[in-house]
Amino acid sequence: MKTFKKVLTILLSLVIALPLFTSCKDKEHNDSGVIQETDIDLVKDGASSYKIVLSDEPRGYEAHAAQELALNFYNATMEELETVSESAVTVNADSKLLIIGETQLTEAAGVTADKAEYGARGFVIKQKDSNVYMLGGDTMGTLYAVYEFLHHQFGYEPYAMDEIALETGVTDKKLLAFDISDIPDIAHTQGIGPYFWDKNILAGHRMRYNVFDEVFVNATGQPWHNTFEYISPAEYNDPNKPETYHPKWFAPSGQQLHYTAYGDEEELKALQDLVLEKMIYFIERDFAQGKYYEYIGFMAEDYDNSFPTSDDPFREEGKEDSVAALREKYGTAYASAMLIQFINPIAERLQQYMDEYQDGRNMNITIFAYLETEPAPVKTENGKIVPIDGDVVLEPNVNVLVAPIRASYIVDFDETGMNGLIDEWSAITSQFSFWFYDYYFQNTFIYMDSTYSLQSFYQAAKEANAKYVFNESATEEYCSPFGALKIYLTSKLTWDVNADVDALIDGFFENYFKQAAVYVRQYFEELRTYMAYLKSNSAITGVGGSDANLKQYWEEGALNRFMSLLDQAFEAIEPLKFTDRELYETLYDRVTRESLMPRYLLLQHYPTQFDSVTLARESEEFFSDCERLDITRYGILENQTVSSLVFG
Repeated sequence: MKTFKKVLTILLSLVIALPLFTSCKDKEHNDSGVIQETDIDLVKDGASSYKIVLSDEPRGYEAHAAQELALNFYNATMEELETVSESAVTVNADSKLLIIGETQLTEAAGVTADKAEYGARGFVIKQKDSNVYMLGGDTMGTLYAVYEFLHHQFGYEPYAMDEIALETGVTDKKLLAFDISDIPDIAHTQGIGPYFWDKNILAGHRMRYNVFDEVFVNATGQPWHNTFEYISPAEYNDPNKPETYHPKWFAPSGQQLHYTAYGDEEELKALQDLVLEKMIYFIERDFAQGKYYEYIGFMAEDYDNSFPTSDDPFREEGKEDSVAALREKYGTAYASAMLIQFINPIAERLQQYMDEYQDGRNMNITIFAYLETEPAPVKTENGKIVPIDGDVVLEPNVNVLVAPIRASYIVDFDETGMNGLIDEWSAITSQFSFWFYDYYFQNTFIYMDSTYSLQSFYQAAKEANAKYVFNESATEEYCSPFGALKIYLTSKLTWDVNADVDALIDGFFENYFKQAAVYVRQYFEELRTYMAYLKSNSAITGVGGSDANLKQYWEEGALNRFMSLLDQAFEAIEPLKFTDRELYETLYDRVTRESLMPRYLLLQHYPTQFDSVTLARESEEFFSDCERLDITRYGILENQTVSSLVFG
């Protein structure tokens, strides 16, 4: 990469004058982080006598946990551990077994992880004599027990899908005296977009993320914006298919279902019956595959101003307009009231089905509080928030996914007003999940300074007893600066909302940027300081759809200052070209990714600082780097030319 012309004219006084800020509290778990050694050799003189033990009929995630233990034990020690079935071993004080998952040996040892207490992701690790038992409440918990064992024994820490810290060259190591258990503060968390959605599920698991079809019955391919997957317009709103034509099931906009069916009670019941029928079908299908789920999504399509505002064009002469009546009674919350009154009868009947046919297993329908359905149908009465009426109190098995897309995410949670939103929904439900928005929509390359404020959102989610959190954040195709850092932080904060964010950031920079860490960290701190200045002295916000790339926000001198720090980062890794070419290329790409924002803004807003030859070269290199790093979101490379980038 050719460096940009350096113009070091940033207001450096900002770096000194404006404080950085965090929000950290102590986590109340029984793992202090320090576990004492036993006198038992886990590895001695480069060899180990230990074996990995599974049940005679291990479940898939238990077998995967054993593979991950064997792989990382080998990477740390170069010693291959044998994996055996429980019937092939005898437990005694000297047997040296690493016992994974549910086995008769675990039961005999009295090691338990009750599903009701530990859920799908909590775990127990217990050392007894020379043996270690690693057990989860269900599904992923057993895998996380293995990762926690590796963390304490060998420093295992995944910082990104392509960066995992682990001690290597270990020849001698004492077994630790494990007697720990842990439960995540947020029961389930969604991996960030395609980064962990379907592109690399293994990496997501290593960072203790879920993919969505480990949380939700995978009814339709995704759990949100999926009502048309249940009731397809192509099937049910096509007049050329009279046998399935139900036009009253769809809003006049064609972008949502009509949740009163235009006041037609027979059509409404038929729609509810079909939704329930399809839910049961999907539940039975997935339960038959041995999958453990507690949630099924039924969430409105992703269109604003698309809920019906009247019963036209199907209103019958002299009949009350069902939507108008809702608007009169519930005001701005009419859409959420309409949705609640639609889903409650379905939820009640689904619970009856679960009790009768699924032994009372939990199954919760998740709906959206999003855009038009964000306001809760409540009122204030004698200083207390209460439901407008009993018809909008949610059934106990309905979970509300609160998704405040219009909120600002660069301030602490208490400053957003979202706590008022939670208070309002709390009047009609106790079942919450959250969807946070941690990047600027349609502002590729621009940093959203939520790195520290993020913690307050997770603390608020825990306080609301959130069952699930999805933090929609920048990934490789969006390329917001320090996206990898935020992905790491969300993976840790979901587990422990009171984690020491400063310590996490320190570890991330040291391990992820290595030889370039000092200069990239300085860029990070100065960028955050600059953003703090903007927050106090401009109209910039942390709302996803806002314009954050305007020239008025980005001083030329500041951008050149950022580039000067990144140029030093490139210089710091230059010797690796000759000593460790693979590491050099990895770090080069990581620093390059962080450089795209100031380079983009300089080319977009300050092209005249370059002569024509330099401008053409820098522009071509920018596009070349985007292509190599797969930065494609919002057509950055599609139908783009250097002139369109620079001159608009």
